[in-house]
Amino acid sequence: MPPELELSIKSGIVYLEGEKEKTAEIAYRLAFEDIQEGHTVYWIDGGSLLDPSRMISSISNTKISQGYLNNLHACRAFTAHQMAEIFKRIEEANEETKKLQEDSLMIITELHAMFSDSQLNTAEAIMLLTNTFHRIKTISKDRSLTVLITANKHNNRPTSRNIKQIMRDNADEYVLLR
Repeated sequence: MPPELELSIKSGIVYLEGEKEKTAEIAYRLAFEDIQEGHTVYWIDGGSLLDPSRMISSISNTKISQGYLNNLHACRAFTAHQMAEIFKRIEEANEETKKLQEDSLMIITELHAMFSDSQLNTAEAIMLLTNTFHRIKTISKDRSLTVLITANKHNNRPTSRNIKQIMRDNADEYVLLR
């Protein structure tokens, strides 16, 4: 793992911004390491980044049992509203019986891209992102999750300053890869 990303927190939110390939490499490495240790990894994909086959070659070279992907729970959002709904459902499930496993890793890729959609007006995007981030923080605290949120520094549609600021302000740790 690059020295610039030594996660110093066991739970909380780390916001990682950089080149898409670099942030993806770190996300995959962290997921692989947690799965290798027998932990559950939750991956919420907002950028069509998740490809479990990227971990297969690494995992097949280790002594992990065939069921390694059973520890990877994934879903994908294509819009800001879908992303917001995912976290609303996770929060509601945490209040009932379908709780996330404590002390796990949650990876959220390209969260900012969902809220930078040209079909959303700025006020709606900010409201949705703020509410979604509040839910992410609540979920993280309730289940002692480490949450890694990745952001592509060179998004196809520029990310507004407001969205970037919300992301930075609400994370426990902000890492900019150079």
